[in-house]
Amino acid sequence: PIVVNATTTAAPSLSTVNFETVGQDWAWTLFENGDNAPSLYSVVSNPSASGVNTSANVAKYIVNSSGQPWAGLWSDNLPDFTFTADNCIVKVMVYKDVISNFDVKFEGDGGLNFEKQIPNTKINEWEELIFDFSNRIGSTVTRLVLIPDFPGTRTAGSTNYFDNISFSSG
Repeated sequence: PIVVNATTTAAPSLSTVNFETVGQDWAWTLFENGDNAPSLYSVVSNPSASGVNTSANVAKYIVNSSGQPWAGLWSDNLPDFTFTADNCIVKVMVYKDVISNFDVKFEGDGGLNFEKQIPNTKINEWEELIFDFSNRIGSTVTRLVLIPDFPGTRTAGSTNYFDNISFSSG
């Protein structure tokens, strides 16, 4: 008989980033947002625990009027993972005081980066945005980048909340 010994390593688990237990203590680096003051990002009580998002805590990101249109924040606390059919649909709950694109970007080794932008359709109300990364199956990423308010041209600042970032098959 032929004996084969194999060791398998489970893929990192992708928990929903809910700012209750996952994401609350993540380190975020702000970029292109005027002075990039640490006070521009915080985990706060949900400003409107209603509709599609009744959770207690959410992330808050204030974009300065002097920020670039692509002002955002990134974290390397997301576990490194490879997109598969089981995790390529990314959903984000958003609550914004402006209508503009919300950008979700992933980066990896060797200069790998790809992103999708989806506009919110509601102001001061939670809604779920869905980003389909099925064309990136097989890509391994190490960083999550969010640009919560990505207008064509920055004409004003904004206050943006996001929560429940999930990874699924749809």
